[in-house]
Amino acid sequence: QSKKSYHITGVDISAKMCEVASEKEIELINEDWVEVKLNPTTKFDAATWLYAFGHLSGPEVRLAALRKLYHHMYPGGYLYMDVFNVHNRFEWGPFALQTFNHMRLDRYGYESGDVFYRRANGKEIAYLHYFEWEEIKSLLEEAQFEIQSIQNIGYAKNSGQIVEDPNEGFFFIVAKRK
Repeated sequence: QSKKSYHITGVDISAKMCEVASEKEIELINEDWVEVKLNPTTKFDAATWLYAFGHLSGPEVRLAALRKLYHHMYPGGYLYMDVFNVHNRFEWGPFALQTFNHMRLDRYGYESGDVFYRRANGKEIAYLHYFEWEEIKSLLEEAQFEIQSIQNIGYAKNSGQIVEDPNEGFFFIVAKRK
């Protein structure tokens, strides 16, 4: 039994993260959020989507995931999320934009801000989407969330600090379910 006065339920695609969460008395469902089948009556007071939303490929999948989350939240519940800023000069976003435009990757179905990478000493290729401010704002509004704030937070430089430069940091978003 947890000593917490609240209950945390998580959904994570990583079996290893589910093991870690279990050790901390956090219930984690080892599934992809897009595929997980929750009881239709399951509701959450708040949700976090940290360092994960950008791994969803395509605007349709992202919108469906946000709508699903909206459905599983109580009215007035808060969503806290972060996404990478395509204009962050300390990250890959600007290079991704330049490559996208130079190679005209839209012809092949890619979006501006798409990046494929391999972690140091890694074997698998990973996908990450860097967002324009208007892009994430539109997705959240289309999913019916009310944006409370979007701030630039330092990542590679000024880590964890609010930064004023729109070409630095990732976007940290607080949104509310209507």
